[in-house]
Amino acid sequence: MNNIYKKKIKKRIKKLNVCVFPFKSKITKDYSPKNAAEIHDNSLIWLCKTNKISEKFFRNNIISKLGIKKDSKILIVGAGAGNDIPFIKKKIGTKGKIYAQDISEPMILEAAKRYNFKNNSKINFSVSDACDLPYQDKMFDITFHFGGINLFSNIKKGINEMSRVTKLNGTIMFGDEGIGEWLRSTTNSKALINNNSLYSFRPPISYLPLNSKNVTIEWVLNNTFYIVKFKRGEEDWSIDRNVEHKGIRGGSIKTRYFGKLEGINPILKNKFYKKIKMQNKSRVSVIEKIINDYLQKT
Repeated sequence: MNNIYKKKIKKRIKKLNVCVFPFKSKITKDYSPKNAAEIHDNSLIWLCKTNKISEKFFRNNIISKLGIKKDSKILIVGAGAGNDIPFIKKKIGTKGKIYAQDISEPMILEAAKRYNFKNNSKINFSVSDACDLPYQDKMFDITFHFGGINLFSNIKKGINEMSRVTKLNGTIMFGDEGIGEWLRSTTNSKALINNNSLYSFRPPISYLPLNSKNVTIEWVLNNTFYIVKFKRGEEDWSIDRNVEHKGIRGGSIKTRYFGKLEGINPILKNKFYKKIKMQNKSRVSVIEKIINDYLQKT
């Protein structure tokens, strides 16, 4: 980025009242040049034509999945040139609020230019890192990202950040290129992946926080993009490992997993189990009694 362009960027940042936060992640080359928004718009036109769908239809379809209410406070992560903003703005009315974030200055400045900050104080624009969001915990009702997570410097951290800034029971939804599993072996799928390797990505559900709930996965845009949606739960996933089983085997999840003993002669074991079964007792209860009796005697 030359010095003249840097000066122009600084002037636009001040004029459009865009907040800029420091970050360490590298910007993808497609989103760093001054004409980044133009490149993005051209890619979007190609995407819609290739999949025989209009941008208005697919954005309305995606935004409808967020469950937006009139007073919702929404964060758009990786907002780019702000294509989602007008569709979300219609949903929140005058009481809601939008925060639009992106790591690319040219992109977020274009978003601020298109959706003028001065004429709409309900939109806050910032240049920041999606993997280190500059927002407080539990700040938003909905956190939304579409198109870009495959290129995050740290996908797991990015998802955790989206969850962190979302209120309890709030909605987190993100999506990006990734062809539906049932289409992977087709020629069209292989051709798309050859054209853009990002289409080979799969939904990164293994990275979801442990407190995630109501998780859903679906594919949109002619089944070429995945969508992952979940709610932020109050506590990490847990179970009661101490519930006792009724029956011959007995024990609990905890004792069966953590309480395994050294191996013994299989013939002796089978005779032992057969005897316990005849007595209609639990294996675990009998073995624990034998061990306790032994410990008391020694």
